[in-house]
Amino acid sequence: MSVETASSESLATPATQDLNEESIRIRGAYEHNLKHLDVDIPLNQLTVITGPSGCGKSSLAFDTLYAEGKRRFMESLSSYARQFMEQFQKARVEEVHNIPPAVGLSQHNPVTNARATVGVSIDAIDYLSQLFYYLGEKTCPHCGSHRLVQNLAEDLPTYLFANLPPDTAVYLSLQVPKKLMKTLYAVLFGLGFDRILDVDLKPVMLSESMPTWKNDYVHEKQQLCFLLDRFKFKGDLDDALLNRFNDVINRVNQSLELLGSDKGIAWVAHLKTGDTTTTKTLLTSNGCFDCGQSIPPLSPHHFHYMHPQGACSTCEGYGRVMGLDEARIIPNKKESLRGGAVHAFQTPSYLELQLSLEQEAKRHGIPLNVPYDALSPEDQRHIWDGFGAFVGIRPFFTYLESKRYKMHVRMHLAKYRGYFECTACGGSRLNPLARSTQMRGMSYERWLQMPVQDLLKRFKDAKNPVPASLPRLAVDAWDSLLQRLQWLDAVGLGYLPLLRPLRSLSSGEAHRVQLISSIGSELTETLYVLDEPTVGLHPRDTERLMDVLKQLKDLGNTVVLVEHDPEVMKQADQVIDMGIGSGKHGGSILFQGDFPSLLKSKTKTAQNLLAPKRYKTAPVEVAKHYLSIYDATGYNLKNVTARFPVGQLTCVTGVSGAGKSSLIVQTLYGHVLNSQGDLPSFDVLPCGGIDGLDHFTGGVVWVDQSTPSRSSRSNPATVVKAYDEIRKLFSESVKAKALGLTAGHFSFNSKGGRCETCEGLGEVTIDMQFMANMTMPCADCNGKRFQDSVLSVDLFGRTVYDVLCMSVDEAMQFFKTAPKVRKRLQCLVDLGLGYLPMGQATATLSGGEAQRLKLAPYLPMDDKQVARPSLFLFDEPTRGLHMSDVPVLVNALQRLVNVGHTVIVIEHNTQFISEASDWVVDMGPEADELGGQVVYEGDLSGFLQSKASVTTTYL
Repeated sequence: MSVETASSESLATPATQDLNEESIRIRGAYEHNLKHLDVDIPLNQLTVITGPSGCGKSSLAFDTLYAEGKRRFMESLSSYARQFMEQFQKARVEEVHNIPPAVGLSQHNPVTNARATVGVSIDAIDYLSQLFYYLGEKTCPHCGSHRLVQNLAEDLPTYLFANLPPDTAVYLSLQVPKKLMKTLYAVLFGLGFDRILDVDLKPVMLSESMPTWKNDYVHEKQQLCFLLDRFKFKGDLDDALLNRFNDVINRVNQSLELLGSDKGIAWVAHLKTGDTTTTKTLLTSNGCFDCGQSIPPLSPHHFHYMHPQGACSTCEGYGRVMGLDEARIIPNKKESLRGGAVHAFQTPSYLELQLSLEQEAKRHGIPLNVPYDALSPEDQRHIWDGFGAFVGIRPFFTYLESKRYKMHVRMHLAKYRGYFECTACGGSRLNPLARSTQMRGMSYERWLQMPVQDLLKRFKDAKNPVPASLPRLAVDAWDSLLQRLQWLDAVGLGYLPLLRPLRSLSSGEAHRVQLISSIGSELTETLYVLDEPTVGLHPRDTERLMDVLKQLKDLGNTVVLVEHDPEVMKQADQVIDMGIGSGKHGGSILFQGDFPSLLKSKTKTAQNLLAPKRYKTAPVEVAKHYLSIYDATGYNLKNVTARFPVGQLTCVTGVSGAGKSSLIVQTLYGHVLNSQGDLPSFDVLPCGGIDGLDHFTGGVVWVDQSTPSRSSRSNPATVVKAYDEIRKLFSESVKAKALGLTAGHFSFNSKGGRCETCEGLGEVTIDMQFMANMTMPCADCNGKRFQDSVLSVDLFGRTVYDVLCMSVDEAMQFFKTAPKVRKRLQCLVDLGLGYLPMGQATATLSGGEAQRLKLAPYLPMDDKQVARPSLFLFDEPTRGLHMSDVPVLVNALQRLVNVGHTVIVIEHNTQFISEASDWVVDMGPEADELGGQVVYEGDLSGFLQSKASVTTTYL
């Protein structure tokens, strides 16, 4: 084992460890900032790669290890199969040996499909569909009967002769409308059916020529009954009787199919016992024996809402339908009619409707200057349905529907539409037949909506899981479904129902579901590469996650984690610590060994692990004002009322699924967007009201976990607007003016000065058909992005391309006489991102770098009190951050507070909570239905003394 260092910093030599002979051997890895690394990663073990943000962890784990394992597996497939799959370029590494096929799990929850649910993700719905097909007690959705005919030959006689007394005379006949006799008579007579039944059910012999029909031959509704067969039922449905019955049905069916018409024709059974006669109309196709309604042949697809046969025909399996959303049309009910309460009428195109509303309201005595919610129900009804010359909101949107062929009308309609529970299926997403089927006394809908932990109890209570007579497929489905439910419960997601949409999950929940999906495939001898699986997890849930990862390893797989959590490192078989620093100062392996040996080393990770716990000790002034949310009831929130001090930093904590995102994102931020007339991409959850938003005259800023930009044209210099100032400086030079070059010529995003061959990217991509696309430096500009005339202009001997190649720290020194550039770059330095190259594409940044870069544009350029304070909402800003990077983030957020802003952070990281919090709102006490309450609300010192919170035990 080799240990590389990038400087003369003294590091303890890690303890020598005998690596497994069978290891993944990497030699000469030089992806991004990796310094030709040689490393052996043991197979069938759990390895953690850690180190500061930007030190090369992802470059080693994903861009080298995962990419090469995936690429080699793809190359084993045929060229036809590869054309449908993502292609991977060869990793920048000299040699890789013994690498198995790879599976990678990222931090993000990429699911946006509204039909994707927890059950679909882990394949539970597939198995449940099989079980309902084989074990379900199917009932008619029309009449509730259990007697469904799915196979005419087998089911029809069974239901017809069930409970039929012995010695019953059975007359099987074909009922034919009199007007069809000209067409059918010769056919039926030719088949040997030469008798009809008169109205008294007495057989009448017919001749070959069609007779004149007497009145006593004609039954109700001008029907004639051809006698097909007659026999006495002896009380036993034997094979001979079944064959006789089926032979008649098949012969008649074939003839009717040849004629191409069976409209109005029906099979009728007359059952005569003693003096009692019962007439039963039989089915001609699959359906309900009792009500005669047609039901298609069933398959497992009828119990799967992702399939056209199983989905509700109204909502198409989404569970919701689109309609007018009052909350979007009138987003602020505290606004008056004159003040623009009806947001849809405030555009120049429809302002005449606003004028019409005001005129008619004045004429009919409807107040114009009172809040909308203070108007009487009658007045509100008039506004929606119209009165006088005012057309009304609903008729207005009905009119717009007729103009949907116009693009601007469709865009206007989309702004004011929302999604509501489908009334046809009640939000279950299922067709009527699936909803009417039960298994083990519970409907299919209930199976989907019941929490997993409750489903497990029903499984355990089942003494005979699957009857021995059923196919092996049903037995396997039962075992596989039970296994997946147990795994979900094992990782702490037992409170989730199978019908829960994936896109509604928190990041921690989504990551664990994704992990269960991978484990459920039961792959062996596979390389699993996971990017911070503890992101979004409460420390308590991390313990459960590790149990699952160990199961994954025990199946015979190799698990490699990019991780910063000390608890995960403790349980790993090996830890690889990278550094020493970030960017060009990283890319080396400082330590490889077990956790006890890591603590004896002198790496930055070891120093932070051994450092004493720090708590925020600076006194916090009592807030003069608070932002308050009242009676929040969305999802699992139970009439939650919470306060957040204005001008301070609040941490919202609690176990995964406790309701943190529901309260902060979908309630607080959602209502802010609605009040501004914006269109949220998520469901806005209800609450009784929000007070204190008037303190944030600068607005509300939401900073989530998405990267700043996936574009290769975005870089740190453009994100903080420093590149705009740099272009101005180049354009103001003497040579630029002489050549007639403006600031636009120094942009690689617009035509004029950029190289048009590569369009300013510096590289070109070559389509290799069935192989991965190849990226090469542009031959015309040699990768320098610009035309020769632009590159001939320099500042102090450096061209614009040279500036883009500088690190932020180098640029700070180079532009020491340009205060505008330095001010914009300073925020990157303050966030610990000074090592980043100015022109590095944001798409290539690590998770921790991307999070801090998103914060950079909002950092104040000085410590002066802002005139327009804002409210900043953050979703786990510590994602991707090493322990040594957390204090940098804390200082940056504290700067926002110091200049007058208010910060609310959803966070699980105990280091951040203890070092940054002025105020804590702890949600819980548990997840889902057992959560949704405020467990603690107050300052950090009081929170540390609280015994009601699960979080405090980890602080």
